[in-house]
Amino acid sequence: MRSTRIGWAIGTVLLICAHGAQALDVEARLQSDVLRPGESVELTLRVRGGDGSESPDLAPLERDFRVLDIARSLRSRVVNGHYDSSVDWQISLLPRRGGELEVPVLEVAGARSQPQPLHVTAARPGSDTTAAEARAGAARPAVFLEAEVDEASPYVQAEVGLRVRLYVDARVRDGALSDPVVGGAVVERVGEDRQYRERRHGADYAVVERRYALFPQRSGPLEIPPVVFEGRVREERSSRRGGRHPLQAFAGGSLFDDAFPRASLFDDFFGGSFFDGMLGGGGRPLHLEGRAISLDVRPRPDNATAAWWIPARDVELVERWEREPPVFRVGEPVERLVAIRARGISASQLPELELPQVDGFKQYSQPLADETMNVGDEVIAVRARNSTLIPTQAGLLSLPALELEWWDTESESPRTARLPARRVEVLPARAAGATPSPPTAGPGASPGPPSALPQAPGGAFAEIAESAPPSRLAMIPRGAGVAGMLGLVAAVVGLGGWWLLRGRLARGGLQPAAAGREDPLAMSLGAAERSLRAACRAGDPVAASRALAAVAVARWPAAPPRGASDWARCSGVGALRAAVETLLRVRYSPEEGEWEGSFLWQAYKASRRRFTPTATARSRSALPELYPPREPAGASR
Repeated sequence: MRSTRIGWAIGTVLLICAHGAQALDVEARLQSDVLRPGESVELTLRVRGGDGSESPDLAPLERDFRVLDIARSLRSRVVNGHYDSSVDWQISLLPRRGGELEVPVLEVAGARSQPQPLHVTAARPGSDTTAAEARAGAARPAVFLEAEVDEASPYVQAEVGLRVRLYVDARVRDGALSDPVVGGAVVERVGEDRQYRERRHGADYAVVERRYALFPQRSGPLEIPPVVFEGRVREERSSRRGGRHPLQAFAGGSLFDDAFPRASLFDDFFGGSFFDGMLGGGGRPLHLEGRAISLDVRPRPDNATAAWWIPARDVELVERWEREPPVFRVGEPVERLVAIRARGISASQLPELELPQVDGFKQYSQPLADETMNVGDEVIAVRARNSTLIPTQAGLLSLPALELEWWDTESESPRTARLPARRVEVLPARAAGATPSPPTAGPGASPGPPSALPQAPGGAFAEIAESAPPSRLAMIPRGAGVAGMLGLVAAVVGLGGWWLLRGRLARGGLQPAAAGREDPLAMSLGAAERSLRAACRAGDPVAASRALAAVAVARWPAAPPRGASDWARCSGVGALRAAVETLLRVRYSPEEGEWEGSFLWQAYKASRRRFTPTATARSRSALPELYPPREPAGASR
């Protein structure tokens, strides 16, 4: 009996030792042994035995590979009473170089895997990677990238067009394409992604084309790093199925021999998991990098002697008036917008417009805003300045020409944009007590184009500007007025509401209270109206201007009326517009005279019943006149 117990003990120890001897087995397998440049590969380490807490030492991989991702999964199964379990480590690797590589021996708790050979095809810089793969006998890729620039030797701060094309076939389940981040350059996406189909290397691919505009900020070598595609690709299950007997996995075969090698009916029919097909998931992860692109950025040339460096494809100076054509009268303000419009440059690179003082005018200039817009494949930049001109004498006066030197990147020569001088006739001041009549032109009137709007050579720039969406500054209708233009540009660049409000009030002559006085902008509507009535009774145009500004803010806090035309639109009463114009004319007249405020107060009282919710809603639209009605289908443009 004693010997029997000793025999059982020895047998148990031997079984434990035998189990410990084969407690940990490690085997490595690569998803593919041939890769394309920039493509990742998945390495699977299968660990059988142990308690599942062992982790692989991945340090040997760092020399030739970049570890992108690590995942861990458990496998267990029972076949004919035999229990088998293993731990799989899926390691996504990106080769650091091309040519012949080797996944080195990896250790897991003392157990060692076998090295795995890997070949990375080498493609010439700038060549189509799929052509190199075909020469190397590689299989047709499920996805590949192409990238190109339109100028390899641009000038500093000049636009460089970058096009990236992503080609995918039906094996790609999902994915995302990164945007390039270039040190030493400003990168902006141009337009929306284009999608189309193209046949390449005997197969149909869906193509996603993305366009960027790069603006190098320093001269010298500049590298655009590769764009990266991260996605999932359907696995070819047939390549992973073997013909071994199920029990061979337990009889010294590869740890990767499936104990259930026969594909299921769903796999045979759908080519993958049934739920993968229904839900669009599954597949192996794929990391793919395009090629890097090198630029040689040229410095500013010696013969570019302008004070401001403006490298562009086209530059134009344009102007817009509150009314077309403008009418000048002594003491009455006229609003003018002058803008730089450039193609192939960002708005931040345009200079501030300096408007010279004009004899016979008081000029109040204000910096406005800028905008960079995408029109088709083009980058259009606009920087504008608004000014109020108030004639101080009657007769023929001149508005001087404006010039701006710039560098033509297409002809590689200096150019000058010019806004011609304009001769204007200034009418005498109105007689005391006279009120201006509202404009006779209806809202649908189309005044002729002003003579001071130059066209770019060949009309190319004008055509580009006219093809822009209605929200673009280049497409402002002639009759929209300066108020609409200010709202457009300010809304685009996101100016603060307070700054915008103060600017509008200042340009309209409706000034906020000075420091130390009660701020009319903080008044309630009732208090503002009482202040307006008191100022009108006292004949004080300055106090009336402040009170009218407070009324505007209290009644329409989102978008208060800016001037006479805005008040007329909100009320629908021409008398209110005439009264506000009279107030502004008296305030800016070179000869101070008495102001009869009762006319303004009576016009305001008569208009209050017309301040309906509908009119209020219209007044809150920052761009009421910048979106003309859409023409019927088939109408000529």
